[in-house]
Amino acid sequence: MKRLLLIGLLATVLLPLAAQKKERSIEIDPNAGIDIDEVFDAMGIKIVNYDLSTLRDDTYKLSLYIDEYKNGKKVKRDYELTIGDNWQPLPEDADKRKEFIKKKNLDVPRKATRWHIDKMNIYLVPKNDSISKIVIRTPRRNAIKEVRLQAVPQYYYKLIRYDFRPFAIAPLTDQQRQEIPLAIYNSFWFDPKIDICRSCYGDITASMSEEVFTLSPHYYVIGIRLDKREK
Repeated sequence: MKRLLLIGLLATVLLPLAAQKKERSIEIDPNAGIDIDEVFDAMGIKIVNYDLSTLRDDTYKLSLYIDEYKNGKKVKRDYELTIGDNWQPLPEDADKRKEFIKKKNLDVPRKATRWHIDKMNIYLVPKNDSISKIVIRTPRRNAIKEVRLQAVPQYYYKLIRYDFRPFAIAPLTDQQRQEIPLAIYNSFWFDPKIDICRSCYGDITASMSEEVFTLSPHYYVIGIRLDKREK
């Protein structure tokens, strides 16, 4: 009799526990992969990466610039930042050299005496409906510039919408100074023929002769200036 009572007692205790274990729930998966490009796209963040290693054959003073255009005409050079030469000497002291290489995450030969600015990134980060941030990153200096946006003219209501895309990069020349446009951040425009606002266009080149440069009422051109130095 006691045995039956004990079994009954255990059943009343264990059965609810077993039922609890069978309950289903949504859990966090720490190993799930995340498509960071989709995250950035959802946030309106655009990124373009540039390889500057082709500049290694010569010495250039690098400068970044942002030009503002309205109705196809340049209004002003809205921003300019001098980066310096495209190569820089490494510290002579062994400890300082090691620390510098680690801090900059440089990939240089063991006996190298200098390092090169071989990469650059441009980020477009919306701040609010009327302001965006243009971020330009290089291994030596970074630039952050807030730019103001304008509503599409002649539209039915206030609409602020911009597009961001890179240029087809122009080849290097033998000129002492060369300005190379890298990316455009342009406003949509109203097309009365099809009664919509649009920003559809193909590749754009350094000549800036494509239709977007006349159709877009407002845009910014982000570029790099190369001043060749004597070796």
